[in-house]
Amino acid sequence: MNKTSSSSAPSRVMNCVGMALCLLLVANPGVHAQSAPSAAAQAQTQDKPELAITRFYHWYLEALAKQRNPLKDDRQRMQTFVAAPLLAKIDKLIKSHKLDADYFTQAQDSFEDWVNTIAVSDVLISATSASASVTLGKTAESRTVLTVQLVKEGAGWKISDVKLVK
Repeated sequence: MNKTSSSSAPSRVMNCVGMALCLLLVANPGVHAQSAPSAAAQAQTQDKPELAITRFYHWYLEALAKQRNPLKDDRQRMQTFVAAPLLAKIDKLIKSHKLDADYFTQAQDSFEDWVNTIAVSDVLISATSASASVTLGKTAESRTVLTVQLVKEGAGWKISDVKLVK
């Protein structure tokens, strides 16, 4: 950045704003929704099943809210959260027209409050698998409870199954 005494106040303000945004993005790489996490960062964020679940559902529900299809539009990112056998199962269900609801929400529609209301509880962990209850939504109308199964892959956890509880 060139600083000269002839630069105007508005351009100095824009330079400061630009620098602040750059620093924010560098300090918090998760702010940029489209950036793919590094393998090391992904392993760190998924070292606990509840973190893997929370991060997946927050990303997934944000994508749905933006009218995106994460299974098609961001397959690579899906593979960081979901076990390969489950993705193959979902693909098969879609091709055979046997999937009448979103697999990960077990619903045909989603509610606006889901993306900011993700509660993970009753986490059970073994050496290579885990399960947890996931509650989406905060109102009686929007509340959906799921059981999410995970498998340990390397240092992280990936979703291997989702079932509707209520």
